[in-house]
Amino acid sequence: MKKVIFFSFLFLLISNFLLASIHGKILGKVTDKKGNPLKDVKVKIISTKTLSVHFEVKTDKKGNYMQVGIYPGYYIIQFEKKGYLTVTKEVKVSIGESTRVNVKMESADEYVSKKLSPANKAFLEGNKYFNQNKFDEAIEKYKRAIELGAGQENYLFLYYFNLGLAYKKINKIQEAINSFLKCVELNPESYSSYKNLGELFAKNNDYEKAKFYFEKAIELSPEDPVALYNLSVSYINTGQSNKAWEILQKVISLDPDFEDAYYYLGTLSISRNEKEKAISYLEKFLELASEDNPNTKIANQLLNYLKKKNP
Repeated sequence: MKKVIFFSFLFLLISNFLLASIHGKILGKVTDKKGNPLKDVKVKIISTKTLSVHFEVKTDKKGNYMQVGIYPGYYIIQFEKKGYLTVTKEVKVSIGESTRVNVKMESADEYVSKKLSPANKAFLEGNKYFNQNKFDEAIEKYKRAIELGAGQENYLFLYYFNLGLAYKKINKIQEAINSFLKCVELNPESYSSYKNLGELFAKNNDYEKAKFYFEKAIELSPEDPVALYNLSVSYINTGQSNKAWEILQKVISLDPDFEDAYYYLGTLSISRNEKEKAISYLEKFLELASEDNPNTKIANQLLNYLKKKNP
């Protein structure tokens, strides 16, 4: 038995040696343009004869890859990774030899940046800072993009819009308002600009102007429950409760789970002396409300009062 095992092992060694002697292998390393290794790059090895994928491997954490057992001939190698430009190489594999193919992959952002105007480059840099929550730095880049982008109205709208968002993030209300006002000047059909203006004026307790801009937003998007809800709150704060009531009814018809709409319908029902409706709306609000909703405590107090009056 031992002899048989030894013979089988010996046969396996000989077979592997023979296979290695008539096959080749492809190996190499994949890095970015700065020389940093790229992990999980998909490496496809494609026969030029059949144009079908013969092998597919991925790079390890050091950027290395290797494929053995490749018949001699010409192959196309494709290197693919999300966020990077695909690299294609053609190589010849010879019997018993190692074919090394090292590549450097360029990120899509780097490639696009090369093709962009200075204004758009500054804009993309601003977006990078914005995504890192570095809003002051983002603002400086957006302002630079605006400065460089004179005469590029199609792009200027985006520059001002993101500038407005960055100002809004750091609670610079007037600066954000000025940015979005410029947006609607450049693009009078910008729903998001009107909506942001409404929110900013409401935050400034200027509900008349908030109402105006929410109405402009709704003209462009009549079925948006969020804009409608915000408009209803502006009506409440300007003493137009009947209009607010009508709008809130539309809100819950569009979104039956819009919790705060039920809260305001409940409070408005009290002022309309419709206690059963008030109870129903407030109970629905509490059923939907999240634990951190600031209106939960008041809703519970109102319900307790109403139920004492309506045993």
